[in-house]
Amino acid sequence: MSVSLADLREARGIVAELAVNNPLLQPVFDRLDREYKAAFAAPKLTPAQAEARRRRDIRALA
Repeated sequence: MSVSLADLREARGIVAELAVNNPLLQPVFDRLDREYKAAFAAPKLTPAQAEARRRRDIRALA
């Protein structure tokens, strides 16, 4: 099962609000926060990979 970024963002916000009042939820928030940040730290493309992707996208449009 995969989780979308929107779902992860929503869950992170809800748990953040709850963690303010309940310190036992802080580890849960920390885990969600790490997952959220890791989702944005996707591997970067090398210049050659970026060029190949750009060419594939152009070919797909033709």
